[in-house]
Amino acid sequence: MKTLVSLRKQTSIPATLCREIGIEPGWELDWQLKEGVFEVTPVPPAPELSRRIRERARGWKIFAERHREITEDQRQWERENEEREGRQA
Repeated sequence: MKTLVSLRKQTSIPATLCREIGIEPGWELDWQLKEGVFEVTPVPPAPELSRRIRERARGWKIFAERHREITEDQRQWERENEEREGRQA
């Protein structure tokens, strides 16, 4: 995608990219020049960033809880299996 740079050195972000990434007014753009190529990273305002982090952390917590449950189930199964094998021997 191409955009035009104005006399004031401003440009617009294509609407399709804004929708895809979720960029809203008030976001910052972190510009880096690497080997002659611009690299732009959208930076949401602090409340948006913290909301996204909380959402992801909730997912990690759910994953951790489920992993713990599965691990406990696996250990229980192993204990019961060892007991059955002990009785058969």
